[in-house]
Formats: sequence, C-alpha cells, structure tokens
Amino acid sequence: MPKHTRLMKRGNVFYHRASIPEDIRATYGKTEETFSLKTRDPREALRLVRIGAARVDALFQAHRDEIARLNGPLLEELTVEQVKTIADVYFANILAEDESERLKGFSDEDFDLYASDVEFVEATARDAYRRGHVPTFVPAVFGEITKALNVNWRLREGSSSWPVLSRALLEATIKASAAKKQRQVGDIVDTPAVDVRSLKGNARTGQTITGLFEAWKRDHEADGGSAKTVAMNRQQIQAFIAYLGHDEAERVTAFDVASFCDHLRHERQLTAKTVSGKYLACIRTLYRRGISKALVTVDPTAVTKVKVPKKIIEREQGFTDAEAKRILSCALAAPSASGRTEPHTRRAFRWVPWICAYTGARGGEITQLRKGDVTTEHGIPCIRITPEGGSVKNREYRIVPLHPHLIQQGFLEMVKAQPPGPLFYLENSRTKSNGHKTSASMRGTVGKWVKQSAKIDPRTQPNHGWRHRVKTIARDVDIPREYIDRIQGHKDGTASTGYGEATMKALYREICKLPRYDVTEAGD
Repeated sequence: MPKHTRLMKRGNVFYHRASIPEDIRATYGKTEETFSLKTRDPREALRLVRIGAARVDALFQAHRDEIARLNGPLLEELTVEQVKTIADVYFANILAEDESERLKGFSDEDFDLYASDVEFVEATARDAYRRGHVPTFVPAVFGEITKALNVNWRLREGSSSWPVLSRALLEATIKASAAKKQRQVGDIVDTPAVDVRSLKGNARTGQTITGLFEAWKRDHEADGGSAKTVAMNRQQIQAFIAYLGHDEAERVTAFDVASFCDHLRHERQLTAKTVSGKYLACIRTLYRRGISKALVTVDPTAVTKVKVPKKIIEREQGFTDAEAKRILSCALAAPSASGRTEPHTRRAFRWVPWICAYTGARGGEITQLRKGDVTTEHGIPCIRITPEGGSVKNREYRIVPLHPHLIQQGFLEMVKAQPPGPLFYLENSRTKSNGHKTSASMRGTVGKWVKQSAKIDPRTQPNHGWRHRVKTIARDVDIPREYIDRIQGHKDGTASTGYGEATMKALYREICKLPRYDVTEAGD
C-alpha cells in the first residue's frame, strides 16, 4: 500500500481520511474529513489523496480564518481611510462582476433586462441616499469585504460609523450604476484596482519579516538550537528583505517568494538544492511559525516549490582503499612534518582521520572532543560524543568504544598527556559571526589539510567520506545495521530504534570486526 498519512483502504477502494486539527475541532462540526477517492489503483490513490489533502487543508485554514474574523476586535468606529477603502473595494467589485457578465455575452432580451436592473438598483440607492437610510445590505457587504481582505473586524451595533459606511457604500453603488450605463452604450470604463495595503496594515499587526525571524529565534534558542542555524537564517532573511525592498510580512505574496527563488537560481547562480533546502525552507519556517503564533494569517510560501534535480554521482562517496591508506599515512607523519603548525593542530591532523576511520563519526564530532570525553565503560576505553561538547546532528549523546588499533597507536597516552579541556583546538568562548565554533573551524582545517596532503579525489568529502566507507566495510564484515547505526549516530526513523540499549560489550565486539589499516608514514 502506498504511503500517505491520510490514505486508507476500505475493502478494495481507497479513501482520504483526516482528523480535524485540535485547534478547530470544537467549532468545525465534525471529527474528521473522510471521502472516497473512487479508485482501487494504489498509484492513482496516492495522486488523488495528495490533491484531496491540499483541498482539505485549505478548508481547515479557511475555517481558522473565519473563526479569527468572527472573534476579531469589536470596533467602536471606523477611520475615514477604512471607510473609503471599503467603499472603493465595493465599487471595484461591482464593476468586476459587471465585466464578468459582459464577457459571457447578452442576448437582446437579456441585455434589456440587465439595463432595467441597473436602473432599479440606482433608483433604490439614490432614494436611500437622499433620505439618509441605512439599507439592510450594508452589514452584509461590510462582512463580505472584510472577510475577503482578511481583516478581522467587527463593528459595534449602534456605532456612529454605520451611517457613514452606509453613505459611502450608497455613493459607490450610484457611481457604479453610472459606470454600467456608460458600458451599456459602448463607452470604455476600466475596472479599478484598489490598493488595500494601508487598510490591512491598520487592521492587522503590521508584522515585519524581521519580527517573524526574532520570534522564531527566541523559540529556537530556548529549545537549545545552534547559533550556526540562527546566523544562517539571518543571512537568508536579510537577503530576502533586500530583494523585496521592504520588511512588511503581510505584503509578501506567493509571486514575491517564487521570483526571489528564481533570482537566487539564475542571477546569483545558487543550486536548486540550496535555494529549496535553505532559503525557501527558512522563509517557510518563519511564516508557519508566525501563523501558529497568530502573528500573520497567510503563508505566501505554501504553493512555491523549487525542483531539485537528481544528484549526479560519478563515483562512490566513501574513500577507496588507496585513498584511505594515503590519508592515514599522511596522518601518521603529521606530528613530525616540517613547518610551524600549532601542537593542537598537529594532534588533529594525526588523530582525527584515524578516529573517523575506526568509528565513522562526523569530523566535527571528533574535533570537539575534550579530555574528559575519553573515558572507560565496563573496562572498555571509549569516547563520549555529546551535544554538551559541541554540535551533534541528532542532538543525542552516544558512547563509542575505541578500536584496539587506536589504543595500540598510543591514543590514550596522548590524551593523558594533555591538560583538561579540548584535545584538538584551543579553548575560548568566542564564536564566529556565522555561528561556527572553534571546533567546527578545526574540522574545516583538517579537511583542507587532507585534500592537500593526501591529494584525494576532489569529488569526495575529506571528513565525511569516512562515514560512507565505514558503513560499507560494516556490511562486508557482517556488522548488523542496528550496531553500526548506534556507533555512527544514525537514525532509521522507526520507533523501535528508541527502545533498548546496545551494551558497550556488544558495541566493542562489533567495532573490533573493522579490519586494521596497516600503513606506514607518508614518505617511508
């Protein structure tokens, strides 16, 4: 059965089924949206359920908007600008409807009947206008226009603005009738476009894009998120604001977002993956968080997509045997290499590649190791990889046993000789402007050194290549997936992964299956 959270099967027929979201369940009137997709074909069902899910999500959002409108502020009176804008929108709507009717074409009889209706509406409006009456249609028109504009207004019954609004709407009706008469005799009368941005700004919060970013940042930091992500998102949002030429969150349209993505792809020459996974994802995150906090009411990124082409893979992502040996050979020679490299940097060159080779850990997880992270569990020497020490992708600590070959090479003696603190960088509290910590900078330094010293294929990643290689070797030597995933800090997405613990004894047994690298120093 194809996978989709809303796809279900009754007998041989597929259905869409979605529970009503908790925030609107009390007012929605039903507990779920379920309907038949009228197909037995799994592939067709998957296509149809996606279409149906989008439609149902739109219904949910429309219900939220309506509830928000009904619960909007009860206004004592409307401003002059608000009354004028509502009347202008009403006038434009009348002419737009008239234009739509004329596009359909009139028969002779219908043309005469339509002209008669125009006369009747104008006469009724003029009568109410001269007598100062408030026609019954005024509250309904006010409700329709404010709903269409997404402004959550309610005007107090008995407000002094009702007669003012009534007069403005009657004026709009009379002017629209005159325009229709001109069209009846063949005169060209354009349907006006109304700028409602000032109206929305008065009615809403006047939220800025920067404000959405700050709201997201506050939550992100409270949840223990990384400074690097904050710095990256700030740069992307600043680029978006600069492109727009304004910082008004509710002025942003779907067209603005789509054209910004095109600008990044074609003018700035960024890859589709970068545009989709970073810039668009960042803007979408801010707006969705803003909606959840009632800071904005519309997500302009909802329909925008950037197609990411399939990556061209020209070789394996892990190191070949020859590349692995060259890297490790250069690492052995690093401490005695000529030059004025700092001792902590030489230690990183010497040990980071070897530890990665026998653990498949991320380079940054190793460069951030501290002396206290090298420990012993149940008599087995191991390293503790923890978010406390720096960046860990899944934000969960893990303890990884050391391969016997690392111990034989003197890794524990090297650690013992160091003072408390980081093993591979000089400790300080500074972070770079882009959010990178010193340990992350050292990861980049090691990667650059590996490329230059071992002269590996530029299509490989100098640190991450070990993760692919270790996974490959694990298959060759029959290390079960559950163990190698625990060693490398991988998640398979299943609920069972979170149950039970892999004992240190079991992990050590499996890591010992990784074959030794018998290499000599580069140049020997």
